[in-house]
Amino acid sequence: MVYVAGSAALATLEILVHVSEPDDLYRIPYVLIPVDFEPELVNEPPALPRGWDEDPPPVEAAAIGDRWAESQASLLLKVPSAVIRSEFNYLINPLHPRFEELVIGSPERFRFDSRLMKLGKGTA
Repeated sequence: MVYVAGSAALATLEILVHVSEPDDLYRIPYVLIPVDFEPELVNEPPALPRGWDEDPPPVEAAAIGDRWAESQASLLLKVPSAVIRSEFNYLINPLHPRFEELVIGSPERFRFDSRLMKLGKGTA
């Protein structure tokens, strides 16, 4: 499974909430890789389990993705971000028969703005 954010801004926040060492934002090279797709390649889960946005999420949340991948119902699964609930992440199933219909762009170097580190110091 490949997990992608619906925008560069959301990808930034998703990394920020998961990074354990703040220095990793500057020590590790990051890239953005644009991915385009037709809406017909996307499904959404009918419902999410209670607590899907908790850290860690319940096992029932992962089970939704597992069932979706096994079903081959679509190439992508659109799910809300637990970081910003009005934004979306996508799961991509690289084993899906329509995988080659994705338009995968060239990687673009990405650097975190150093001002983001001020957030953890109570200056924002």
